[in-house]
Amino acid sequence: MTATVAARAAYWNPQLWDYPSKTIRKAFVQEQFGGQWVTFSAAWHPGSAGPKTYMATEAYRQCTAPPVAPPTPVPVPPSPVQPMAKPGPVGPEPAPGAWQTNAPFIGRYQAALTYLARTNGHAPWDPKGVDGKFGPNTKAAVSAFQGDHGLTVDGECGNQTAASLDAELGYGAAPPAPGPPAPGPAPALVKPSNVSPYPGPGAWQSNGAYVARYQAALTYLAAVHGAHAWDPQGVDGKYGPNTSSAVKAFQTDHGLSPVDGEAGAATAAAIDAALAAS
Repeated sequence: MTATVAARAAYWNPQLWDYPSKTIRKAFVQEQFGGQWVTFSAAWHPGSAGPKTYMATEAYRQCTAPPVAPPTPVPVPPSPVQPMAKPGPVGPEPAPGAWQTNAPFIGRYQAALTYLARTNGHAPWDPKGVDGKFGPNTKAAVSAFQGDHGLTVDGECGNQTAASLDAELGYGAAPPAPGPPAPGPAPALVKPSNVSPYPGPGAWQSNGAYVARYQAALTYLAAVHGAHAWDPQGVDGKYGPNTSSAVKAFQTDHGLSPVDGEAGAATAAAIDAALAAS
């Protein structure tokens, strides 16, 4: 028995035992020695010293008992991963918007994405379930697949995306991604009416019909002469910074003074002359 344990037993004995009446005041107390809990129990022990002998002996037994080693865990081998069967084709899309409302169609492309995500080890394609419901996880998976295949990234599994899924599954080649529409013939330019007559002072700023006339004339002249600086960027009958810049550029190129962006009578006459000569 160590001196420390004996001292602690001497300390706890009077608190656990009532010596005169030989009754227990408290059943036990616990203390920690060197990282091990030691129990001082109020119980009789054979010996000439009565409870004191028991207390010291029991504490010493607990302090000197060899530690009990925890059981060695038995390793559990991982269960083999079952290969996933390849799903059937996704397309064609039953109808416009089926990617959002048609549960069998949604289920088909969820199954295709799940299979392709696992076989390619590409987690972003995984819709995280096949439930026939179009939700944020499915949309994110479709968007990731579209981005990786050069398709329009909108999360909508229309015919183009369905065909690409089927091609990835091995059910045929995907049609080429749609390119930009071919430019159509340029619309023929129609010469607008004259800007004049000038309605009166300040009309260039407040008269919507007059402002629209010289905007239309400048738009036409800019296109005909390739003078982009003359283009007011729209015909809306409102005098704004684009229109002011266009008028100033026209005034400068035609030697008008002052160059103030105000389409007064002189500027209106010069625009009309340019229209007649074009």
